[in-house]
Amino acid sequence: MRRPRSKRRVAVVLIMLLGAAAIAAELIAHYVLELGDPVLMQTHPTIEYLAQPNQDARVYGTRHLINHVGMRSDQLPADPATWRLLVLGDSVINGGRLTDHDALATTLAQTALGDALDQPVWVGNASAGSWGPGNWLAYVEEFGTFRADAALIVLSPHDIADVPTFDPANAEQLTTETPWTAAGVALGEVWARVAPQVLRSERQTENPNDLSQPGIAIPRANHPARRASERSLTALLKRFADERIPAAVLYFPEADSDARHAEPRQRLRNISQQASASFIDLSDTFLTDAPFTNPAYRDRMHPSAFGQRLLAEALTEAALRLLDSNRPRDQSMGVPAATEP
Repeated sequence: MRRPRSKRRVAVVLIMLLGAAAIAAELIAHYVLELGDPVLMQTHPTIEYLAQPNQDARVYGTRHLINHVGMRSDQLPADPATWRLLVLGDSVINGGRLTDHDALATTLAQTALGDALDQPVWVGNASAGSWGPGNWLAYVEEFGTFRADAALIVLSPHDIADVPTFDPANAEQLTTETPWTAAGVALGEVWARVAPQVLRSERQTENPNDLSQPGIAIPRANHPARRASERSLTALLKRFADERIPAAVLYFPEADSDARHAEPRQRLRNISQQASASFIDLSDTFLTDAPFTNPAYRDRMHPSAFGQRLLAEALTEAALRLLDSNRPRDQSMGVPAATEP
């Protein structure tokens, strides 16, 4: 007669232990790993997708501040004396979830420009992962240019053929609602890392950001996606010119840039110059002869914390150059020195 009771006790203990483990996992995932409050996204009929407005999220200890127009920036200033710089880009300037708000190149540049100009400055970071000229143009058409005093576009060689796809499968991958369990998010991330090795699927292991794998092929000049992307970039630069907003295109190279990038780089230069926009090649600033150990990158396409500081210097200098500043290039512009880690 005692055996059933013993089994019931064991079952109760196991249930209690599993419950305690689940609670502990949830608390760790939510408060230690900070996975319960991700940046929420939304689909859009012309922009394709962007961050939902007015967020102050934390992921893996990094803060993500999103203003009311989906920018990774402070709210638009009410003070008319504030100097405004609009920066458009993709994951390079967005920083992703690994980059804290205070470590973003645009945040650092905002401080540096305020010091250099001795007046309030606002830098708007309009960006999202995998955005290209079509997304940027649609964003400006939707929200305007925010009475910007200058505009900078940061793009990489693959952006010359980047077009919005509005693929429902991609939309399904967007995080649009707060997850009901942070532990579930953690398990999903573990599986995303383990699955390629377990399943050994070539399709699943492809990663364009992995320097050990081939980079993204750049379509030829007559490719439809490339023609569409170039038209969008031309129209965006024309919009700035029509509104008399001085603009510059900053070419951000991939860590292993090689001869295959020479043609799209020159084409981007030509498009910029034909639209009366400055073209600034950041290759000499970022590239080294050892791409695998380049401290400015954390993978093929994205800047590290050191790279964000280098990019902040480039944004600051480009903005001041658009203002026809007479400041010598070797003079400090208020950006913290980008010393190698």
